[in-house]
Amino acid sequence: ALRLELRYSKKEILNLYASYAPFGGNTVGLETAAWRYFSAQPDQLSWGETAMLAVLPNQPSLIYPGKQDSLLIKKRNRLLTKLHEQGTIDFTTYDLALQEAIPNRPGPLPQLASHLLGKINHGASRGKKFHSSLRFDAQVLVNKTLESHHQRLALDQIHNAAVLIAEIKTGKIIAYKGNTQTSSEHQNQVDIIRSRRSPGSTLKPFLYASSLDEGLIMTTSLLPDIPTYYQGFSPRNFSLDYSGAIPANQALTRSLNIPFVQLLHKYSYPKFNLLLEQIGFTSLDRSPDHYGLSIILGGAEVTLFELANAYLLLTQKGQGKEQLHPLTYQESIYRKASSFPISGPACWHTLETLLDVNRPGEESAWRSFQNSQQIAWKTGTSFGFKDAWAIGVSTEYLIAVWVGNADGEGRPNIIGSKVAAPILFDLFNHFKSQQNFVAPNFELKDIMVCDQSGFKASDHCEKTHRKWMIPAAINHPQCPYHQVIFINNQEERVIVNCESIDQMESSKWFVLPPAMANYYRKRHPDYRPLPPWSIACKAYARPNNLEMIYPGKDSKLFIPLELDGQPGKVVFELAHHLPNQKVYWHLNDQYLGQTQAQHQLAAWIPQGSHHLVVVDELGERLVKQFTVLSN
Repeated sequence: ALRLELRYSKKEILNLYASYAPFGGNTVGLETAAWRYFSAQPDQLSWGETAMLAVLPNQPSLIYPGKQDSLLIKKRNRLLTKLHEQGTIDFTTYDLALQEAIPNRPGPLPQLASHLLGKINHGASRGKKFHSSLRFDAQVLVNKTLESHHQRLALDQIHNAAVLIAEIKTGKIIAYKGNTQTSSEHQNQVDIIRSRRSPGSTLKPFLYASSLDEGLIMTTSLLPDIPTYYQGFSPRNFSLDYSGAIPANQALTRSLNIPFVQLLHKYSYPKFNLLLEQIGFTSLDRSPDHYGLSIILGGAEVTLFELANAYLLLTQKGQGKEQLHPLTYQESIYRKASSFPISGPACWHTLETLLDVNRPGEESAWRSFQNSQQIAWKTGTSFGFKDAWAIGVSTEYLIAVWVGNADGEGRPNIIGSKVAAPILFDLFNHFKSQQNFVAPNFELKDIMVCDQSGFKASDHCEKTHRKWMIPAAINHPQCPYHQVIFINNQEERVIVNCESIDQMESSKWFVLPPAMANYYRKRHPDYRPLPPWSIACKAYARPNNLEMIYPGKDSKLFIPLELDGQPGKVVFELAHHLPNQKVYWHLNDQYLGQTQAQHQLAAWIPQGSHHLVVVDELGERLVKQFTVLSN
């Protein structure tokens, strides 16, 4: 006691006493006692409540709420009498305090954001008072919303979910729900917000934005959407169909896999890995070759915290913010981002595109209501239906949602649009923004765009329009799909070698490669294939009607056994500009058969190197080399 008196002031000693005094059971410290007995902070307590806490440390093991209650009341009242006699409290306050009941027993400590509390408690703030940026009302609302959805999801054996909400302007987190209130059997103690999970398609907006910056695409330029094979990697769209060719912005809003795998192949996946690291993803701790092209479809692992932070910075940059503020959960910290590797105009065009993503259920008609708020959002679903994501931003708030099972068990309904999106929009109905997105005053370029291809217009484009695009669009290639052809009065193709000039008329024609055209024409009945050559000009024609879809160039095929143990077959697939033409197939100089309209042919192929030859009725020939590794 003498040492304490010499070293500390009375105020410091009282502070130490209030921090470490026992208040019954395992309750230590005044602030803990206030929360456990009255669910309030010490400065919010009444005189009766404060007096009860003041007498507890005298005999904390013998007298506390729930044990020796009558004796505890007598001790409290004696203290209140002294306070009244000394004039500290008036008679009315004294009389009301005497009538206050004491709690029956200690209650649980608040668990509104237990996962964030655990994070703080294991950091530098352990043992200290921490002022978080969480808003009490927001946290309570998120907890209730997630719990109501969890009761429904649990019926489908989906047990875990997480939500993070932040302010766009400051980056301050106002709600942090790391997991559902499920049992320990379903890992309710795991903080999903900090756990590594497959992001599904949620990284596509960053490839889209950076590709705009690189001049690889414009928002409207066509991307291939056809069967694709990359050395054993064969991506599929979630819908399992193909568009042939689709504008880049629609590929993003529909979250098509094949166009983005093809775009990443063009962009370079090592460069994309570097981009993600510059954005702030620290969880990509393996080489780019380990992830390969699959990274754009969820072939890596990220945390919800880092993913939400990336969308936050993209939104701030796209809204023209001069200073970017990443996510923070500390009230007194106003963090600043050093940089963001995507330009403001590209971020803005990405937000514009994400505004057009179809919303679920009743939200699908949001444009019909004048007071609807604009939300740019994206879903994601991991391979095996293990992770469902929905991340959205308005002008004021970012909301990130994950749904799944913490142990990685997949379930058929763990799909972003089915289970995560409804939670996202339920929350946005409470966290409404009063303002819509407004295009910042970025430097843009007036670009002439081809109507059909969406590329920068060439002289061969039939119809064009002007569009304000980011400066990088100047480097975008001109339309590769329009060409000028000559036709005669029978609408046959001709050239000067075989037709008189006065019988020739030039025409601008939209021509896709055979494989793209094969699927494109199914969705676009107005697509016109090239007219046939006139008889007089066939000898001069250099047709390019054939394109092999499978196998690809220098393919190496592994053919598994069928379920009955018999050797499997290779299904060759070909695209023809004139699908009704007959095509004759030969393998290693042996005739396999013919196809018409649907150019697919199945055949058993032995191990080794092979050459495939196809010839159509007009004599056009295509040769493809491939290797069968085993069968």
